[in-house]
Order: sequence, then structure tokens, then C-alpha cells
Amino acid sequence: MSKTDESERPMSRPWSDIVAYYEEGPASGPSIDGIATVARHIRDTRLSEGLFGWKSMLDLCITQTVVYHPYDGPYLRISPAGDRHVEFRYIDTRESSKQWHRSVPADESVSRLHRFLMQMHWFSSVPAAE
Repeated sequence: MSKTDESERPMSRPWSDIVAYYEEGPASGPSIDGIATVARHIRDTRLSEGLFGWKSMLDLCITQTVVYHPYDGPYLRISPAGDRHVEFRYIDTRESSKQWHRSVPADESVSRLHRFLMQMHWFSSVPAAE
């Protein structure tokens, strides 16, 4: 693929593909399950209409719009943080000390996503699981 072709290819993937990766992927454990739960929740709710995601290694990356290679704008990164925690980090600057971030137990991942979406005003209301 040429450099021009690469820049025309969206980074985002269908939510069903992202869910399958976490369910069938190379790693497992509570923190990966927490990320998979977030991806399933997005896939199964109206959030899938307004959130676009891709994976980077074990991280789940989320934006509000389709983005193309190479992308260096703001996005939410959800990462395993130890065996039983998940880190939410909003990458909007290269200085990590200035980035918003929270670490939560894996089983609180969906509620942390909802709080992030409301705090950042990405949605006027966050849909519950359908």
C-alpha cells in the first residue's frame, strides 16, 4: 500500500471486529475483560453511532469522528493497568503529566466511560445498555 493509500484508510474499525479481537485475542484476564466489556457496550448501544474506535496492541482508542492514518489528534485510550484495573487516558497533549487520566477496577469500566463522556460533553446523555 502506498503512502497516499495509507492516508486514505480509516483507522477506525467496526465495533464487532474490536469486540472479537478482545474476546479471541492473544491476552486475557480481568483488565482485558474490562476493555472488552467497554467495546461490547459501545457496540450494543447507540454509542456506536457517535464513537469510532481502533486497537493499538491491547489498548482501545476512541474518537468522536472517523480518523485517517496518520492521526495525532486527541483521543481516549483505554489500557490494561495491572491485572485488575483499566486506565482511561485522554491523549490531547504530548505531555503525559497534563493528560486527564483515571485508573479504575476493571468491573467499573463502563461506568467510568459514561462519566468521561458526560464530563467531556461528547454526548448530551449516555445511553444505558440496550
